[in-house]
Amino acid sequence: MTKHNFNSYIYDKIKKICFEFINLALKKTVFYNEYQELKITKYFLSRFNNSDQYCIDIGASPPPHFYKIFLKYKFKIFCVDPIQLSNFNNIKKLNKRFNYFKGVISHTNRPIRFFFGLKEIEAVSSRFSPVINRFFKKNNFSAKNVNSLTYNKFIKKFKIKNIFFLKIDTEGSEFYIIKNIKKNAPQIIMVEYQKENLKSCIKLKKAIKILFKEKLFEDSLFVDRTNPSKQLIRYNDHLRILSSNNITGNFFIFKKNILRKQDLIILNKEFRKSKNKKRIFI
Repeated sequence: MTKHNFNSYIYDKIKKICFEFINLALKKTVFYNEYQELKITKYFLSRFNNSDQYCIDIGASPPPHFYKIFLKYKFKIFCVDPIQLSNFNNIKKLNKRFNYFKGVISHTNRPIRFFFGLKEIEAVSSRFSPVINRFFKKNNFSAKNVNSLTYNKFIKKFKIKNIFFLKIDTEGSEFYIIKNIKKNAPQIIMVEYQKENLKSCIKLKKAIKILFKEKLFEDSLFVDRTNPSKQLIRYNDHLRILSSNNITGNFFIFKKNILRKQDLIILNKEFRKSKNKKRIFI
């Protein structure tokens, strides 16, 4: 095999892997049909509906759109995403509670380079290997610098106080937010936990363990999506989940006295109504 043929072979392999990744992402989006995370979120927003507190959506553009749920309650709302959705400006004009930052929350206050292209993916960080970067460039992804802030700088810049709910879906930067959350900790955190991104997952596990060890947070619910046919809602099972590398889902982490036994009973009834008869293990 010549050098040219070998390079073509490697490129085709990378292209195939990338598009398999895209297909997997799309399947995952379709898999959110029942939106169990939204059910849990709605329940606690309705319980603690307060106009003096913030709900923050970091990673606001991919569905499900949590900011649309936030708008139904009294909370102040802040969205963060490198993609500015077309309706953000209109919402801000009509609703004084709503604001957004076109950028990302990460490890740095300097701009980060992103690739923009396929509608399904919308924005992909350029913090990949040079080979992957070449793939995006050859497939008509446009590279742009995106504004970036650390979590604490973001809170300080926009004078955000009294955070009730923080949703984090940043495809790998969750760790940088969780590890700096102590000074401005919300009442509830929802964070995506993916076994596919092992390096990021290991860092995230360490950060979450510290939150529980230092008793900043005391309870958890975990929407377990490891096995699509047997989805489970796990209650205070974070020690086992954080010790495993084979679990995928969404963590809800609660400060003391937010999650009550009564809440579990009510939520359990709601999940039993769903098609898959999900159940919280108490």
